[in-house]
Amino acid sequence: SLAAFRASLREGRYRDETAERYGLALALLRSGQLDAAKAESAALLKAHPGPAELVALDAQIDLKQGRSAEALASLRQAVGLSPDNWALRAVYGQALLDAGQSRQALDQLRVVARMRPGNAGLYDLLTQAAIRSGNKAATYRYQAEKLYAEGDLEPAIRQLDFALRQRDIGNREAAEMHALRDTMMEECESRERDAQDLGGRTSGPSPCPTRTRPSPADN
Repeated sequence: SLAAFRASLREGRYRDETAERYGLALALLRSGQLDAAKAESAALLKAHPGPAELVALDAQIDLKQGRSAEALASLRQAVGLSPDNWALRAVYGQALLDAGQSRQALDQLRVVARMRPGNAGLYDLLTQAAIRSGNKAATYRYQAEKLYAEGDLEPAIRQLDFALRQRDIGNREAAEMHALRDTMMEECESRERDAQDLGGRTSGPSPCPTRTRPSPADN
C-alpha cells in the first residue's frame, strides 16, 4: 500500500531504495495520483536513466496523463535499445493500441508472442489489435491461440479454421497456422484416444474437427 511504501522509505526499512521507490510510483499510478507518480518516476529516471522497467513505468504515467506522443517516443527509443525485452515491447504494443495505432500495435505484439508463446492475456491484446486493424484472419487466429492457451482445444481449432478460410491471409501466416493446427489436432486426437482407453467415450462422432486443411477456397 501507499502508506507502507512511504513508511519504509521514511524509516529506511528497505533493502533496495530504487526498488522501493519504483513500488511507490507504481502504487501512486494505480491509485490515480498521477502527478505524484510522475514526480517519483522522473526522480527515478534522473538517478537511473537506463533500466527499461523505469522507462515503461514513466511511459504508462504519460499515457494516463494524456501525453501519448511523449510516451510512444520514449518507448520506441527504449525498445530500440533493448529489443529482446519482451515486457517492454508489450507495454509499447499496449501503448500503440491505446493511441489508436492498431496496425503498429499488432506488429509489436506479434513479436512479443513469438518471444513468449502461450500467454492468454497477450493473445487477448492481439485479438483487440487485429479487430481494430480490420484483419479478420489475425482476429480468428489470436482468438484461437487464446482458447488454446486456456485449454479449450476443440473451439480453438474451429477458430483457427475460420482464420484459414479468410482471403486476407499471407503465405507465411498460413504456414504458421497450418503448423499450429496440426499440433492442436494431434493433441485433440491424443486426448480422444486417452478417453477411449479409460472408457470415457466408446461411440458417437469424434469431438475433433476433420484433418482436412481449410483454405480460402472453402468459402
